[in-house]
Formats: sequence, C-alpha cells, structure tokens
Amino acid sequence: MRTGPQDSASEIADQPERMIGLVPVVDIEAGGIVHACEAVMSGTSDGKLPRPGDNAAYMKAAMTFARFVELGSLLVVKLDLSAIAEPDRLLGEMHEHAPRSQWTIDRLVFEVSGACQCDRARLDHAIATVRSRGAAIALGGFSLDETSFGRLVDWRPDYVKLHGHLVRSIETDRLRQELTLGLSRACRTFGGRIIVSEVASMRQCEALTGLGIDLIQGPIFTSFNPADGSAVILPDQPAARNQRRSIH
Repeated sequence: MRTGPQDSASEIADQPERMIGLVPVVDIEAGGIVHACEAVMSGTSDGKLPRPGDNAAYMKAAMTFARFVELGSLLVVKLDLSAIAEPDRLLGEMHEHAPRSQWTIDRLVFEVSGACQCDRARLDHAIATVRSRGAAIALGGFSLDETSFGRLVDWRPDYVKLHGHLVRSIETDRLRQELTLGLSRACRTFGGRIIVSEVASMRQCEALTGLGIDLIQGPIFTSFNPADGSAVILPDQPAARNQRRSIH
C-alpha cells in the first residue's frame, strides 16, 4: 500500500471503528481494469453501516481512504436514504470534505437501494441533488419487481447492480440469460451499465460478458491493487488452482 498525504494517514488512524474495505468492480471488456471500488465497512459481516446515522462519517472515511491508497478508479458509496432526512445537507458535507480528502465528488458513485422505502418526491430530490454535484447514481439490488423497474425508468441510473438471484446459474439457465440480455439492452438505450456482483467462476463471468455485461464484482477476484487497477482472477479448473491469472 502506498502512503498518501500525512493528514489523510492521521485521519485514518483516528477512525479505527470506521475502517473501510474496497471491493473492486472489474471491467472485463476494457481488459480487466478496475472500473470502480465499492467502499464497505470492514468491521461488519455485511459491509453495512453499524449505526443508521453514520452516513456522513462512512462517506468521509471512504473518500479519505481512497485518497490514502491512491485509488485510481471511481469510488462507490452506499446512500441510505431511509436514514437521511436532508440529502442536500449530506451532499454539502461531502462537497466541503472533498478538498480535505483530495477526492472530488465527480469520482463518486452513490448506490441507492432499489428497495429503499421512501416517498417518491424525496427519492427523486435526492437523485437530482447527487447528479447536480457531478456524481453518478447506481441502482442497487435490482430485482424483477415493480419498484425496481419503476426506478429504472424514472432515474435512468448510470449503473444498475443486479440482485444475485437474477444471475444464478446464468451459464445454463436460458430464461435468466434472456432476462439479463433484455436488461442489458434496455440500459444501453440511456447509457447505463449493469454491474453483476457475487460472480464466483470464470464460466459465469464468460456467460455474462457474452450477454453484453462487462462490469463484474465478486469472489472470482482473489486480490487487486487499488493504485494501479490490476486484479487477479481465480481459475476454475482444479489443475490450475495454484496458477493465479492476472486479467489486467
């Protein structure tokens, strides 16, 4: 790990309860470079915030840590709208923190859960606020339900993260292949890109890229270097278990 500015290092050291982990989103079509990294709380089993009111602290720590490791990609942060009363104020805090962390707002992707239970006006206002700051929007946990499709059509997000069950057995399940292909084509009409998480094998990865999806996330990547964007992929075949293959 490379060291960054001294003030960033000090801030990271002062926040042990808010340590950040980075989970890469790899662009297979672009040669395997890390397109973005999702910032997760390393001290929790599901990567979620330990307390509902920690949105600002989590995002500030993520921005500081991204700069600390000289992350060369976009940074994905979760935006829990159900716990935020004033999205304008939160985005204002992020904007003020940007010069200190040396991480600009336009290098952030705010992931909003498709299952978030908020009134439409509040959601739409939050999305507009994020975009007015130059950040991108990811619709998380996309599933085959009315809410997800409604938000896909209304928001036309920059990224759509598919729910894991949609791509289970994608290598062999023709129905899931057709549904995924249709979503991929629909997103391309407004410039959106699909991210598939929980990808665990090369066969699954190849099936997804064959359907036009090239942003992959999951345990298939055994390690990566945040500074130069290189990722290491886990081979499928038993004979190759001791031969890690870089896709960078």
